[in-house]
Amino acid sequence: MLKFALKNLKTKLTRTILASIAVILCTTIALISFNTANQVQDGVISTAGFYDTIVGPEGSPLQLALSSMFYVENPLGTISYEHYENLKNNPSVKEVYPIASGDSYHGARIIGTVPEYLERYQLKSGRMFSEPGEAVLGYNVARSGVLQIGDEFVGVHGLAESGHVHADFKYSVAGGLAKTGTAADNVIYTPIESVWLVHGGHDHEGEAHDDEHEHEDGKITGDIVSIIIKTESLAAHTRLVAEYKKIPGIQAVNPASVLRELLGNLTMGRDILYVLAAIIVFMSAVVIYVTTASFVEDSKKDILVMRLVGIKRKTILSLFVLQTLFISAFSIVISFIISCVALFVINRFTAQSFGLVIDGAKHYPGEFLILLAVFLIIVVSALISIIPAYRHDPLEEK
Repeated sequence: MLKFALKNLKTKLTRTILASIAVILCTTIALISFNTANQVQDGVISTAGFYDTIVGPEGSPLQLALSSMFYVENPLGTISYEHYENLKNNPSVKEVYPIASGDSYHGARIIGTVPEYLERYQLKSGRMFSEPGEAVLGYNVARSGVLQIGDEFVGVHGLAESGHVHADFKYSVAGGLAKTGTAADNVIYTPIESVWLVHGGHDHEGEAHDDEHEHEDGKITGDIVSIIIKTESLAAHTRLVAEYKKIPGIQAVNPASVLRELLGNLTMGRDILYVLAAIIVFMSAVVIYVTTASFVEDSKKDILVMRLVGIKRKTILSLFVLQTLFISAFSIVISFIISCVALFVINRFTAQSFGLVIDGAKHYPGEFLILLAVFLIIVVSALISIIPAYRHDPLEEK
């Protein structure tokens, strides 16, 4: 029976391919849109949800959040390091970390901060940076193989490879982070003093820069692009925002609130894709119905022969159901493979544009429900077209 089903599909190859393409198209769109939407939401929540306040220069709150937590968009400018020192002594502040940036290496931003900021991440290799000039690689940067522990490299101003090369300051790779599934996977971390030393005395027009200052005690300080904060309570966050509203040229924002707008836009895009996928699923069901009905119509002589040799109608019905199951299973497997490959491709865009990591190997239970739903829709469509032929026995006409 299986051989006959496969032979029947081969003899009607064009219709078989058409039916498979329809199923693959609808299933792939549904899987990609569902997986991407969930991973983006998880990435935003895991990154922005951990801290409740960002302090930075006046300007777009969304740009401040994206540049500080996802390392996309250019910084709005710089603020004095003194704001960070004051916040460290604020009893309402539970955690506070300075952020400085401006350079990159092979497209990966170099982020200056303090070692404590990386304590919630695990090291996969090497050790944490401790001296200016040392660097810790994000997971994806380390996996790319462009740098190994012990390698030295120099930064380029901005993200373009053609930017100004800071050849007079070399970084040394001290370690690499384990996978976090956040924007931390795509950057290179270094002590904040490294950024100050690189940019001391340099002024790049149109770019944020962190001028270096040396105190009488020999301690190097400079400007920073933002401060990431976790307050003791919601009331403490509210007070902090109110305080910084009174300071000219500076702002304090809640990253989760700011990013709701971004998530809202992404959700709208996801819903549009769902509607499109639903339309294509309906079209696929129609294609399967027509294809199966044509299989039955073209196989009338074969059905008559099988009935003449004593094959039961139930067995013949099973034959056409088997053909549908084969098309369904083949199409669903191909759809799943294509969606996995597509997620790796999408990651290149989301990592660079939004600082969000899309893992092609990460899947959700809802995806398997989608596959099951598509499978059932196809089978039901096929049965609707087969049942009339099942009820009609060609032997009764003889």
